[in-house]
Amino acid sequence: MQSHGRIRGGGFEWAAEQEQAEHDGLSWWIACLLPLIVHAALRDLWAPDEPRYAQVARELVERGDWFVLHRCGELYPDKPPFFFWLAALFGALGGWTEFALRMPSLLATAGLAWLVQRMALRYFGRREAVLAPCLLLGFVLVADIGGRAQLDPLLAFECVLALELLTRPLPSSRGVLRHCLGAGLCLAAALWTKGPVAFVNTGLPVALGLWFAPERDCALLRARGWGWAALGVGIATVGMPVAWAIRQEPLLEQHWLFRQHVARVTSTGEHWGPPFEPLFELPMWTLPWATLVAAGLVMAWRAWRARDNVVDRASLVFVAAWFAALVLFYSLIPPKRPLYLLPAYPAAALLAAHAWAEGERRRALPAWVCWPVPILMLLLGVALCSVGLFPRATWERLELSTSPERLWLYSAIPGLALLACGAWAAQALAARRHAQALHAMIAGWTAGLVLLAACLAPAVNGRKSARELAEWLALRPERPSQLACVGVQPEGYRFYGQVPAVARSVDQLEGTLQSEGRDFLALVRDREFELLAPQLRAQVAVLRVAAVGSRRIFVLARLERGAAPR
Repeated sequence: MQSHGRIRGGGFEWAAEQEQAEHDGLSWWIACLLPLIVHAALRDLWAPDEPRYAQVARELVERGDWFVLHRCGELYPDKPPFFFWLAALFGALGGWTEFALRMPSLLATAGLAWLVQRMALRYFGRREAVLAPCLLLGFVLVADIGGRAQLDPLLAFECVLALELLTRPLPSSRGVLRHCLGAGLCLAAALWTKGPVAFVNTGLPVALGLWFAPERDCALLRARGWGWAALGVGIATVGMPVAWAIRQEPLLEQHWLFRQHVARVTSTGEHWGPPFEPLFELPMWTLPWATLVAAGLVMAWRAWRARDNVVDRASLVFVAAWFAALVLFYSLIPPKRPLYLLPAYPAAALLAAHAWAEGERRRALPAWVCWPVPILMLLLGVALCSVGLFPRATWERLELSTSPERLWLYSAIPGLALLACGAWAAQALAARRHAQALHAMIAGWTAGLVLLAACLAPAVNGRKSARELAEWLALRPERPSQLACVGVQPEGYRFYGQVPAVARSVDQLEGTLQSEGRDFLALVRDREFELLAPQLRAQVAVLRVAAVGSRRIFVLARLERGAAPR
Protein backbone atom coordinates (compact mmCIF):
# COMPACT_ATOMS: atom_id res chain seq x y z
CA MET A 1 0.00 0.00 0.00
CA GLN A 2 2.99 2.20 -0.43
CA SER A 3 4.92 3.11 -3.53
CA HIS A 4 7.36 0.30 -4.28
CA GLY A 5 9.88 2.85 -5.54
CA ARG A 6 10.04 4.43 -2.13
CA ILE A 7 10.62 1.11 -0.41
CA ARG A 8 13.25 -0.27 -2.78
CA GLY A 9 15.04 3.07 -2.94
CA GLY A 10 15.67 2.83 0.79
CA GLY A 11 14.08 4.39 3.84
CA PHE A 12 15.97 7.67 3.63
CA GLU A 13 13.72 9.16 0.95
CA TRP A 14 10.55 8.32 2.85
CA ALA A 15 12.02 9.62 6.11
CA ALA A 16 12.98 12.89 4.41
CA GLU A 17 9.47 13.28 2.99
CA GLN A 18 7.97 12.47 6.37
CA GLU A 19 10.10 15.14 8.05
CA GLN A 20 9.20 17.70 5.38
CA ALA A 21 5.47 16.86 5.61
CA GLU A 22 5.54 17.20 9.39
CA HIS A 23 7.30 20.55 9.07
CA ASP A 24 4.84 21.79 6.43
CA GLY A 25 1.81 20.79 8.50
CA LEU A 26 3.01 21.78 11.97
CA SER A 27 1.40 25.23 12.07
CA TRP A 28 -1.84 23.79 10.67
CA TRP A 29 -1.76 21.08 13.32
CA ILE A 30 -1.48 23.55 16.16
CA ALA A 31 -4.29 25.69 14.76
CA CYS A 32 -6.64 22.76 14.13
CA LEU A 33 -6.13 21.41 17.66
CA LEU A 34 -7.10 24.76 19.20
CA PRO A 35 -10.91 24.21 19.11
CA LEU A 36 -10.54 20.98 21.08
CA ILE A 37 -8.20 22.58 23.60
CA VAL A 38 -10.39 25.64 24.13
CA HIS A 39 -13.52 23.49 24.40
CA ALA A 40 -11.83 21.24 26.96
CA ALA A 41 -10.57 24.17 29.05
CA LEU A 42 -13.64 26.42 29.26
CA ARG A 43 -16.52 24.21 30.30
CA ASP A 44 -17.57 21.89 33.09
CA LEU A 45 -18.23 18.18 32.78
CA TRP A 46 -21.36 17.62 30.74
CA ALA A 47 -23.65 14.61 31.06
CA PRO A 48 -24.16 11.83 30.29
CA ASP A 49 -20.66 10.34 30.20
CA GLU A 50 -18.18 12.91 31.48
CA PRO A 51 -19.37 13.28 35.11
CA ARG A 52 -19.66 9.50 35.40
CA TYR A 53 -16.16 8.85 34.10
CA ALA A 54 -14.69 11.63 36.23
CA GLN A 55 -16.30 10.29 39.40
CA VAL A 56 -15.17 6.73 38.65
CA ALA A 57 -11.59 7.98 38.17
CA ARG A 58 -11.67 9.95 41.43
CA GLU A 59 -13.06 7.00 43.42
CA LEU A 60 -10.34 4.82 41.90
CA VAL A 61 -7.74 7.04 43.60
CA GLU A 62 -9.71 7.51 46.82
CA ARG A 63 -10.34 3.79 47.28
CA GLY A 64 -6.91 2.71 46.04
CA ASP A 65 -8.46 -0.14 44.03
CA TRP A 66 -7.08 0.10 40.49
CA PHE A 67 -8.74 -3.00 39.04
CA VAL A 68 -12.31 -2.97 40.40
CA LEU A 69 -14.07 0.29 39.58
CA HIS A 70 -16.78 1.98 41.64
CA ARG A 71 -19.26 4.75 40.93
CA CYS A 72 -20.81 6.62 43.85
CA GLY A 73 -19.75 3.81 46.15
CA GLU A 74 -21.27 1.05 44.05
CA LEU A 75 -19.58 -1.45 41.74
CA TYR A 76 -19.10 -0.11 38.20
CA PRO A 77 -18.66 -3.14 35.91
CA ASP A 78 -19.55 -1.45 32.63
CA LYS A 79 -16.04 -0.66 31.39
CA PRO A 80 -12.48 -1.96 31.84
CA PRO A 81 -10.20 0.41 33.75
CA PHE A 82 -7.41 1.51 31.37
CA PHE A 83 -8.96 4.88 30.45
CA PHE A 84 -9.78 5.49 34.11
CA TRP A 85 -6.16 4.85 35.07
CA LEU A 86 -5.06 7.63 32.72
CA ALA A 87 -7.88 9.96 33.80
CA ALA A 88 -7.03 9.31 37.46
CA LEU A 89 -3.34 9.99 36.83
CA PHE A 90 -3.94 13.30 35.04
CA GLY A 91 -6.77 14.22 37.41
CA ALA A 92 -4.69 13.69 40.53
CA LEU A 93 -1.73 15.60 39.06
CA GLY A 94 -3.96 18.41 37.77
CA GLY A 95 -6.09 18.96 40.87
CA TRP A 96 -9.13 17.21 39.35
CA THR A 97 -9.80 20.04 36.94
CA GLU A 98 -11.93 19.33 33.90
CA PHE A 99 -9.00 20.02 31.56
CA ALA A 100 -6.78 17.53 33.39
CA LEU A 101 -9.44 14.82 33.17
CA ARG A 102 -9.74 15.44 29.43
CA MET A 103 -6.01 15.15 28.77
CA PRO A 104 -6.14 11.44 27.81
CA SER A 105 -8.68 12.23 25.09
CA LEU A 106 -6.81 15.30 23.87
CA LEU A 107 -3.53 13.41 23.63
CA ALA A 108 -5.21 10.44 21.94
CA THR A 109 -6.87 12.72 19.36
CA ALA A 110 -3.55 14.45 18.65
CA GLY A 111 -1.96 11.02 18.29
CA LEU A 112 -4.71 9.97 15.92
CA ALA A 113 -4.01 13.02 13.74
CA TRP A 114 -0.30 12.15 13.77
CA LEU A 115 -1.07 8.60 12.61
CA VAL A 116 -3.29 9.95 9.84
CA GLN A 117 -0.44 12.15 8.65
CA ARG A 118 1.96 9.20 8.51
CA MET A 119 -0.54 7.01 6.70
CA ALA A 120 -1.41 9.75 4.21
CA LEU A 121 2.23 10.17 3.28
CA ARG A 122 2.71 6.43 3.00
CA TYR A 123 -0.40 5.78 0.93
CA PHE A 124 -0.59 8.92 -1.20
CA GLY A 125 1.85 11.83 -0.93
CA ARG A 126 3.05 14.95 0.83
CA ARG A 127 0.02 17.11 0.00
CA GLU A 128 -2.35 14.55 1.52
CA ALA A 129 -0.07 14.28 4.56
CA VAL A 130 -0.46 18.02 5.19
CA LEU A 131 -4.23 18.06 4.61
CA ALA A 132 -5.46 14.82 6.23
CA PRO A 133 -4.80 15.72 9.93
CA CYS A 134 -6.47 19.11 9.46
CA LEU A 135 -9.53 17.55 7.84
CA LEU A 136 -9.73 14.90 10.58
CA LEU A 137 -9.67 17.48 13.38
CA GLY A 138 -12.30 19.56 11.56
CA PHE A 139 -14.96 16.84 11.38
CA VAL A 140 -17.90 17.82 13.59
CA LEU A 141 -17.78 14.54 15.52
CA VAL A 142 -14.03 14.74 16.18
CA ALA A 143 -14.26 18.39 17.21
CA ASP A 144 -17.15 17.51 19.52
CA ILE A 145 -15.76 14.49 21.37
CA GLY A 146 -12.02 14.69 20.70
CA GLY A 147 -11.55 16.83 23.80
CA ARG A 148 -14.11 15.21 26.07
CA ALA A 149 -13.44 12.85 28.97
CA GLN A 150 -14.52 9.92 26.82
CA LEU A 151 -13.25 6.40 26.13
CA ASP A 152 -13.61 6.49 22.35
CA PRO A 153 -10.71 8.81 21.36
CA LEU A 154 -8.29 6.60 23.29
CA LEU A 155 -9.84 3.45 21.81
CA ALA A 156 -9.60 4.87 18.28
CA PHE A 157 -5.92 5.79 18.73
CA GLU A 158 -5.04 2.32 20.03
CA CYS A 159 -6.89 0.52 17.23
CA VAL A 160 -5.54 2.73 14.43
CA LEU A 161 -1.99 2.43 15.78
CA ALA A 162 -2.35 -1.37 15.71
CA LEU A 163 -3.71 -1.14 12.16
CA GLU A 164 -0.80 1.07 11.09
CA LEU A 165 1.76 -1.32 12.55
CA LEU A 166 0.20 -4.39 10.92
CA THR A 167 -0.14 -2.85 7.46
CA ARG A 168 3.18 -0.97 7.35
CA PRO A 169 5.26 -2.21 4.39
CA LEU A 170 8.71 -3.54 5.33
CA PRO A 171 11.62 -3.92 2.90
CA SER A 172 12.65 -7.17 4.63
CA SER A 173 11.68 -9.44 7.50
CA ARG A 174 13.63 -7.28 9.94
CA GLY A 175 11.31 -5.56 12.36
CA VAL A 176 8.38 -7.94 11.79
CA LEU A 177 8.44 -9.27 15.35
CA ARG A 178 8.65 -5.73 16.76
CA HIS A 179 5.71 -4.53 14.65
CA CYS A 180 3.54 -7.54 15.44
CA LEU A 181 4.30 -7.41 19.16
CA GLY A 182 3.60 -3.67 19.19
CA ALA A 183 0.29 -4.19 17.40
CA GLY A 184 -0.64 -6.91 19.88
CA LEU A 185 0.11 -4.63 22.84
CA CYS A 186 -1.99 -1.88 21.24
CA LEU A 187 -4.88 -4.30 20.87
CA ALA A 188 -4.43 -5.43 24.47
CA ALA A 189 -4.63 -1.79 25.60
CA ALA A 190 -7.74 -1.32 23.45
CA LEU A 191 -9.31 -4.43 24.99
CA TRP A 192 -8.49 -3.03 28.42
CA THR A 193 -10.14 0.26 27.35
CA LYS A 194 -13.46 -0.91 25.92
CA GLY A 195 -13.41 -4.66 25.33
CA PRO A 196 -13.53 -6.93 22.26
CA VAL A 197 -14.79 -4.17 19.97
CA ALA A 198 -11.06 -3.54 19.49
CA PHE A 199 -10.87 -6.64 17.29
CA VAL A 200 -13.61 -5.19 15.08
CA ASN A 201 -12.02 -1.76 14.74
CA THR A 202 -8.67 -3.22 13.70
CA GLY A 203 -9.50 -6.69 12.38
CA LEU A 204 -12.19 -5.75 9.87
CA PRO A 205 -10.08 -3.10 8.07
CA VAL A 206 -7.07 -5.46 7.99
CA ALA A 207 -9.09 -8.40 6.65
CA LEU A 208 -10.98 -6.45 4.00
CA GLY A 209 -7.97 -4.35 3.06
CA LEU A 210 -5.79 -7.39 2.48
CA TRP A 211 -8.60 -9.06 0.55
CA PHE A 212 -9.37 -6.18 -1.81
CA ALA A 213 -5.97 -4.47 -1.94
CA PRO A 214 -3.26 -6.85 -0.73
CA GLU A 215 0.20 -5.49 0.00
CA ARG A 216 2.63 -8.39 0.03
CA ASP A 217 5.32 -6.46 1.89
CA CYS A 218 3.17 -5.46 4.87
CA ALA A 219 4.22 -6.55 8.34
CA LEU A 220 1.26 -8.89 8.83
CA LEU A 221 1.88 -10.91 5.65
CA ARG A 222 5.63 -11.05 6.33
CA ALA A 223 4.92 -12.24 9.85
CA ARG A 224 4.83 -16.00 9.27
CA GLY A 225 4.70 -18.14 12.39
CA TRP A 226 6.88 -16.13 14.76
CA GLY A 227 5.22 -12.86 13.83
CA TRP A 228 1.78 -14.28 14.47
CA ALA A 229 3.03 -15.67 17.76
CA ALA A 230 4.34 -12.20 18.74
CA LEU A 231 0.96 -10.68 17.85
CA GLY A 232 -0.79 -13.29 20.00
CA VAL A 233 1.59 -12.74 22.90
CA GLY A 234 0.97 -9.01 22.79
CA ILE A 235 -2.81 -9.49 22.83
CA ALA A 236 -2.61 -12.13 25.57
CA THR A 237 -1.00 -9.67 28.00
CA VAL A 238 -4.48 -8.32 28.68
CA GLY A 239 -5.34 -11.64 30.32
CA MET A 240 -3.25 -10.93 33.41
CA PRO A 241 -5.05 -7.76 34.59
CA VAL A 242 -8.42 -9.22 33.57
CA ALA A 243 -7.80 -12.35 35.63
CA TRP A 244 -6.59 -10.29 38.59
CA ALA A 245 -9.67 -8.06 38.51
CA ILE A 246 -12.09 -11.00 38.22
CA ARG A 247 -10.34 -12.72 41.11
CA GLN A 248 -10.91 -9.63 43.24
CA GLU A 249 -14.54 -9.21 42.12
CA PRO A 250 -16.16 -12.34 40.57
CA LEU A 251 -19.19 -10.32 39.41
CA LEU A 252 -16.97 -8.76 36.74
CA GLU A 253 -16.65 -12.07 34.90
CA GLN A 254 -20.23 -12.04 33.61
CA HIS A 255 -20.11 -8.35 32.72
CA TRP A 256 -16.73 -8.28 30.99
CA LEU A 257 -16.95 -11.63 29.23
CA PHE A 258 -20.56 -11.43 28.06
CA ARG A 259 -22.84 -8.54 28.99
CA GLN A 260 -20.73 -5.64 27.72
CA HIS A 261 -20.25 -6.99 24.18
CA VAL A 262 -22.13 -10.16 23.13
CA ALA A 263 -25.25 -9.28 25.12
CA ARG A 264 -25.27 -5.68 23.89
CA VAL A 265 -24.83 -6.66 20.24
CA THR A 266 -27.62 -9.24 20.40
CA SER A 267 -30.09 -7.07 22.33
CA THR A 268 -32.12 -3.98 21.51
CA GLY A 269 -31.61 -2.19 24.80
CA GLU A 270 -29.48 0.89 25.49
CA HIS A 271 -28.63 3.08 22.47
CA TRP A 272 -30.71 0.93 20.15
CA GLY A 273 -31.20 2.23 16.63
CA PRO A 274 -32.65 0.97 13.34
CA PRO A 275 -30.36 -0.64 10.72
CA PHE A 276 -28.16 1.71 8.70
CA GLU A 277 -28.92 4.68 10.95
CA PRO A 278 -25.23 5.75 10.78
CA LEU A 279 -25.55 6.15 7.01
CA PHE A 280 -28.08 8.93 7.54
CA GLU A 281 -26.06 10.54 10.33
CA LEU A 282 -22.64 10.43 8.65
CA PRO A 283 -23.24 13.39 6.31
CA MET A 284 -23.89 15.56 9.36
CA TRP A 285 -21.04 14.27 11.54
CA THR A 286 -18.49 14.48 8.69
CA LEU A 287 -19.27 18.14 8.02
CA PRO A 288 -17.85 20.30 6.63
CA TRP A 289 -15.92 17.76 4.54
CA ALA A 290 -18.78 15.34 3.79
CA THR A 291 -18.69 15.91 0.02
CA LEU A 292 -14.92 15.38 -0.03
CA VAL A 293 -15.39 12.03 1.74
CA ALA A 294 -18.05 11.09 -0.80
CA ALA A 295 -15.71 12.06 -3.65
CA GLY A 296 -12.97 9.89 -2.15
CA LEU A 297 -15.34 6.93 -1.97
CA VAL A 298 -16.33 7.44 -5.62
CA MET A 299 -12.65 7.49 -6.62
CA ALA A 300 -12.01 4.30 -4.63
CA TRP A 301 -14.96 2.56 -6.30
CA ARG A 302 -13.64 3.47 -9.73
CA ALA A 303 -10.15 2.33 -8.77
CA TRP A 304 -11.43 -1.03 -7.56
CA ARG A 305 -13.47 -1.55 -10.71
CA ALA A 306 -10.42 -0.77 -12.85
CA ARG A 307 -8.58 -3.66 -11.14
CA ASP A 308 -5.15 -2.50 -12.16
CA ASN A 309 -1.92 -2.71 -10.19
CA VAL A 310 -1.30 0.98 -9.65
CA VAL A 311 -0.13 1.20 -6.04
CA ASP A 312 -1.87 4.49 -5.22
CA ARG A 313 -5.16 2.99 -6.36
CA ALA A 314 -4.60 -0.08 -4.20
CA SER A 315 -4.01 2.21 -1.22
CA LEU A 316 -7.20 4.11 -2.01
CA VAL A 317 -9.19 0.86 -2.15
CA PHE A 318 -7.71 -0.21 1.19
CA VAL A 319 -8.70 3.06 2.89
CA ALA A 320 -12.21 2.87 1.43
CA ALA A 321 -12.56 -0.76 2.61
CA TRP A 322 -11.46 0.32 6.10
CA PHE A 323 -14.12 3.04 6.17
CA ALA A 324 -16.91 0.93 4.62
CA ALA A 325 -16.24 -2.11 6.85
CA LEU A 326 -16.72 -0.18 10.08
CA VAL A 327 -19.73 1.77 8.79
CA LEU A 328 -21.38 -1.49 7.72
CA PHE A 329 -20.67 -3.24 11.04
CA TYR A 330 -21.93 -0.42 13.24
CA SER A 331 -24.96 -0.01 11.00
CA LEU A 332 -26.01 -3.63 11.47
CA ILE A 333 -25.59 -4.09 15.22
CA PRO A 334 -28.50 -2.84 17.38
CA PRO A 335 -26.63 -0.39 19.71
CA LYS A 336 -25.79 2.81 17.84
CA ARG A 337 -24.11 6.02 18.84
CA PRO A 338 -22.25 8.35 16.48
CA LEU A 339 -19.06 8.12 18.53
CA TYR A 340 -18.82 4.34 17.98
CA LEU A 341 -17.66 5.14 14.43
CA LEU A 342 -14.72 7.30 15.52
CA PRO A 343 -12.14 4.65 14.40
CA ALA A 344 -13.49 5.08 10.84
CA TYR A 345 -12.91 8.84 10.76
CA PRO A 346 -9.16 8.61 10.02
CA ALA A 347 -10.11 6.69 6.86
CA ALA A 348 -12.66 9.39 6.04
CA ALA A 349 -9.96 12.05 6.44
CA LEU A 350 -7.61 10.13 4.14
CA LEU A 351 -10.33 9.80 1.50
CA ALA A 352 -11.18 13.51 1.73
CA ALA A 353 -7.53 14.60 1.57
CA HIS A 354 -6.81 12.42 -1.46
CA ALA A 355 -9.94 13.62 -3.28
CA TRP A 356 -8.91 17.26 -2.86
CA ALA A 357 -5.22 16.70 -3.60
CA GLU A 358 -6.03 14.79 -6.79
CA GLY A 359 -8.34 17.62 -7.85
CA GLU A 360 -5.55 20.13 -7.30
CA ARG A 361 -3.08 18.04 -9.28
CA ARG A 362 -5.52 17.67 -12.16
CA ARG A 363 -6.67 21.30 -11.82
CA ALA A 364 -10.24 20.04 -11.90
CA LEU A 365 -12.52 19.86 -8.86
CA PRO A 366 -16.22 19.20 -9.47
CA ALA A 367 -18.50 21.93 -8.17
CA TRP A 368 -20.44 19.47 -5.98
CA VAL A 369 -17.20 18.60 -4.19
CA CYS A 370 -15.70 22.01 -3.43
CA TRP A 371 -18.59 24.49 -3.27
CA PRO A 372 -20.70 23.00 -0.43
CA VAL A 373 -18.09 23.94 2.20
CA PRO A 374 -18.02 27.73 1.61
CA ILE A 375 -21.80 27.69 1.14
CA LEU A 376 -22.18 25.90 4.48
CA MET A 377 -19.87 28.41 6.16
CA LEU A 378 -21.84 31.33 4.74
CA LEU A 379 -25.17 29.84 5.82
CA LEU A 380 -23.92 29.10 9.34
CA GLY A 381 -22.45 32.59 9.56
CA VAL A 382 -25.76 34.16 8.59
CA ALA A 383 -27.65 31.92 11.05
CA LEU A 384 -25.34 32.84 13.95
CA CYS A 385 -25.51 36.54 13.14
CA SER A 386 -29.32 36.30 13.04
CA VAL A 387 -29.70 34.91 16.56
CA GLY A 388 -30.77 38.32 17.85
CA LEU A 389 -33.81 38.31 15.55
CA PHE A 390 -35.49 35.60 17.62
CA PRO A 391 -38.00 36.86 20.21
CA ARG A 392 -36.52 37.56 23.62
CA ALA A 393 -38.99 35.16 25.24
CA THR A 394 -37.54 32.30 23.21
CA TRP A 395 -34.12 32.72 24.79
CA GLU A 396 -35.50 33.38 28.26
CA ARG A 397 -37.26 30.02 28.18
CA LEU A 398 -33.85 28.33 27.78
CA GLU A 399 -32.82 29.70 31.21
CA LEU A 400 -29.23 30.33 30.12
CA SER A 401 -26.73 32.08 32.36
CA THR A 402 -26.40 35.07 30.02
CA SER A 403 -28.72 37.74 28.66
CA PRO A 404 -30.21 37.49 25.15
CA GLU A 405 -28.24 40.56 24.09
CA ARG A 406 -24.96 39.07 25.19
CA LEU A 407 -25.89 35.74 23.60
CA TRP A 408 -26.42 37.55 20.30
CA LEU A 409 -22.94 39.06 20.58
CA TYR A 410 -21.39 35.71 21.45
CA SER A 411 -23.09 34.14 18.43
CA ALA A 412 -22.27 36.97 16.02
CA ILE A 413 -18.50 36.85 16.68
CA PRO A 414 -18.00 33.29 15.29
CA GLY A 415 -20.68 34.04 12.69
CA LEU A 416 -18.67 36.95 11.30
CA ALA A 417 -15.52 34.77 11.14
CA LEU A 418 -17.40 32.11 9.17
CA LEU A 419 -18.87 34.73 6.83
CA ALA A 420 -15.50 36.33 6.14
CA CYS A 421 -13.66 33.08 5.48
CA GLY A 422 -16.58 31.60 3.56
CA ALA A 423 -16.55 34.62 1.25
CA TRP A 424 -12.76 34.36 0.91
CA ALA A 425 -13.03 30.67 -0.02
CA ALA A 426 -15.84 31.33 -2.52
CA GLN A 427 -13.81 34.09 -4.19
CA ALA A 428 -10.77 31.80 -4.46
CA LEU A 429 -12.87 28.98 -5.94
CA ALA A 430 -14.40 31.33 -8.49
CA ALA A 431 -10.85 32.28 -9.54
CA ARG A 432 -9.89 28.56 -9.61
CA ARG A 433 -7.27 29.01 -6.91
CA HIS A 434 -8.10 25.72 -5.25
CA ALA A 435 -5.22 25.55 -2.78
CA GLN A 436 -6.01 29.02 -1.46
CA ALA A 437 -9.68 28.13 -1.26
CA LEU A 438 -9.02 25.07 0.90
CA HIS A 439 -6.72 27.06 3.17
CA ALA A 440 -9.51 29.60 3.63
CA MET A 441 -11.99 26.82 4.41
CA ILE A 442 -9.73 25.17 7.00
CA ALA A 443 -8.79 28.51 8.57
CA GLY A 444 -12.39 29.74 8.65
CA TRP A 445 -13.83 26.51 10.01
CA THR A 446 -11.13 26.29 12.69
CA ALA A 447 -11.61 29.94 13.68
CA GLY A 448 -15.38 29.43 13.84
CA LEU A 449 -14.98 26.38 16.11
CA VAL A 450 -12.53 28.19 18.40
CA LEU A 451 -14.82 31.20 18.75
CA LEU A 452 -17.89 29.01 19.29
CA ALA A 453 -16.03 27.17 22.06
CA ALA A 454 -14.78 30.42 23.60
CA CYS A 455 -18.05 32.37 23.37
CA LEU A 456 -21.02 29.99 23.38
CA ALA A 457 -19.78 27.06 25.49
CA PRO A 458 -19.44 29.20 28.66
CA ALA A 459 -22.83 30.77 27.94
CA VAL A 460 -24.63 27.41 28.01
CA ASN A 461 -22.33 25.83 30.59
CA GLY A 462 -24.52 26.75 33.55
CA ARG A 463 -27.47 24.94 31.98
CA LYS A 464 -25.50 21.86 30.94
CA SER A 465 -23.46 21.41 34.14
CA ALA A 466 -24.46 20.10 37.56
CA ARG A 467 -21.83 22.24 39.30
CA GLU A 468 -24.01 25.11 40.51
CA LEU A 469 -26.73 22.89 41.97
CA ALA A 470 -24.12 20.54 43.49
CA GLU A 471 -22.36 23.41 45.26
CA TRP A 472 -25.72 24.73 46.50
CA LEU A 473 -26.52 21.30 47.95
CA ALA A 474 -23.14 21.17 49.67
CA LEU A 475 -24.04 24.36 51.60
CA ARG A 476 -27.36 23.02 52.86
CA PRO A 477 -27.64 22.38 56.64
CA GLU A 478 -28.91 18.83 56.02
CA ARG A 479 -26.21 16.15 56.16
CA PRO A 480 -27.73 13.00 54.67
CA SER A 481 -25.79 9.73 54.60
CA GLN A 482 -27.19 9.27 51.11
CA LEU A 483 -28.70 11.90 48.83
CA ALA A 484 -31.26 10.02 46.74
CA CYS A 485 -31.25 10.80 43.00
CA VAL A 486 -34.42 9.59 41.29
CA GLY A 487 -34.26 9.83 37.51
CA VAL A 488 -31.13 11.96 37.94
CA GLN A 489 -27.54 10.90 37.37
CA PRO A 490 -25.77 11.26 40.73
CA GLU A 491 -22.14 11.47 39.55
CA GLY A 492 -21.99 15.18 38.76
CA TYR A 493 -23.40 16.13 42.16
CA ARG A 494 -20.98 13.88 44.01
CA PHE A 495 -18.02 15.10 41.92
CA TYR A 496 -18.70 18.84 42.23
CA GLY A 497 -20.41 19.03 45.62
CA GLN A 498 -18.81 16.08 47.42
CA VAL A 499 -22.32 15.13 48.55
CA PRO A 500 -23.23 11.42 49.01
CA ALA A 501 -25.45 11.26 45.92
CA VAL A 502 -26.67 7.76 44.95
CA ALA A 503 -29.13 6.52 42.34
CA ARG A 504 -32.47 5.41 43.73
CA SER A 505 -35.87 4.47 42.32
CA VAL A 506 -39.26 5.99 43.13
CA ASP A 507 -40.10 2.94 45.23
CA GLN A 508 -36.98 3.38 47.38
CA LEU A 509 -37.58 7.04 48.13
CA GLU A 510 -39.97 6.55 51.05
CA GLY A 511 -37.54 4.20 52.79
CA THR A 512 -34.77 6.77 52.35
CA LEU A 513 -37.04 9.47 53.80
CA GLN A 514 -37.66 7.40 56.92
CA SER A 515 -34.03 6.41 57.44
CA GLU A 516 -32.59 9.91 56.92
CA GLY A 517 -35.10 11.80 59.03
CA ARG A 518 -34.44 15.54 59.21
CA ASP A 519 -31.31 15.17 57.08
CA PHE A 520 -33.30 13.86 54.11
CA LEU A 521 -32.50 15.41 50.73
CA ALA A 522 -33.41 14.11 47.30
CA LEU A 523 -33.15 15.11 43.65
CA VAL A 524 -36.15 13.97 41.64
CA ARG A 525 -36.70 14.48 37.94
CA ASP A 526 -40.00 16.11 36.99
CA ARG A 527 -41.60 13.01 35.43
CA GLU A 528 -40.65 10.87 38.45
CA PHE A 529 -41.96 13.60 40.76
CA GLU A 530 -45.37 13.22 39.18
CA LEU A 531 -45.28 9.50 40.05
CA LEU A 532 -44.79 10.05 43.78
CA ALA A 533 -47.60 8.73 45.92
CA PRO A 534 -49.80 11.47 47.48
CA GLN A 535 -48.92 10.37 51.03
CA LEU A 536 -45.21 10.63 50.23
CA ARG A 537 -45.59 13.99 48.54
CA ALA A 538 -47.35 15.29 51.66
CA GLN A 539 -44.22 14.54 53.71
CA VAL A 540 -41.74 16.49 51.58
CA ALA A 541 -41.13 20.12 50.71
CA VAL A 542 -39.77 21.36 47.40
CA LEU A 543 -36.75 23.50 48.21
CA ARG A 544 -35.88 24.36 44.65
CA VAL A 545 -36.62 23.55 41.01
CA ALA A 546 -33.58 23.66 38.72
CA ALA A 547 -33.01 23.00 35.04
CA VAL A 548 -29.92 20.89 34.29
CA GLY A 549 -29.56 19.91 30.67
CA SER A 550 -32.93 18.87 29.34
CA ARG A 551 -34.20 17.88 32.79
CA ARG A 552 -36.13 19.82 35.42
CA ILE A 553 -35.05 18.65 38.84
CA PHE A 554 -36.96 19.00 42.11
CA VAL A 555 -34.86 19.32 45.27
CA LEU A 556 -36.84 17.72 48.08
CA ALA A 557 -36.41 17.91 51.87
CA ARG A 558 -38.38 16.50 54.76
CA LEU A 559 -41.41 18.66 55.55
CA GLU A 560 -41.36 19.94 59.10
CA ARG A 561 -44.58 19.72 61.01
CA GLY A 562 -46.65 22.83 60.67
CA ALA A 563 -45.08 23.80 57.35
CA ALA A 564 -47.09 23.76 54.15
CA PRO A 565 -45.87 21.57 51.24
CA ARG A 566 -45.27 23.25 47.87
